[in-house]
Amino acid sequence: MNLREKAQYLASISLFSGQSDDTLLQIAKYFQTVFLSPKSLFIVEDTVGDNAYFIVSGLVRVFHSQEAGKDITVNFRTHGDIVGELALIEDSVRSANVETIEESILLSIDKESFHLLLQAFPQVSLNFLKLLSQRLREDLRIQITKENSQLSDRAYDLLKKLADHYPDADIPFSHEELSAFVNATQPRVTEALNLLRSSQKISLSRRKIRLLN
Repeated sequence: MNLREKAQYLASISLFSGQSDDTLLQIAKYFQTVFLSPKSLFIVEDTVGDNAYFIVSGLVRVFHSQEAGKDITVNFRTHGDIVGELALIEDSVRSANVETIEESILLSIDKESFHLLLQAFPQVSLNFLKLLSQRLREDLRIQITKENSQLSDRAYDLLKKLADHYPDADIPFSHEELSAFVNATQPRVTEALNLLRSSQKISLSRRKIRLLN
């Protein structure tokens, strides 16, 4: 991405809202473009990192790894979202893994560059605090929902999140792939999807799920 393309993207996200075109061009200089293929693990849980990534295009999955070998999906992030943001303000290890689901373009910024950015453009600091507060509330809501909901409800929440990314709300995932995302066996996921279909919330076809409402 060239400098102007970066600036156009940054103008679309809340962290840099209200900035002039000239300011956005200056801010864009702090970011590096990253191109990733599907299934690229670019943030690794329990490792030290100092980069955050803004998603220009594509879809990524945030998840935890268990000793038993199963993954627990925390969330999905897409255009306009940021992952790894705590690395910009902390020296602790990563709290989750992040991998691409499809080809993705990211803008990366390291801790040193971010601190220089804040020094040059201190008005961004307040927006960053708002972003962190919003993310904490969202993560808490997701955790409470997972602890108190049935599999069909969790699956439906996941599908609604994915539908925001795919046109016409057609989600191109198999039952097996969804089972990994909701940390359940494939037969249980199939049962949950059939329940959602009988409730007329989704329709099912080969490797495609469509939300109906």
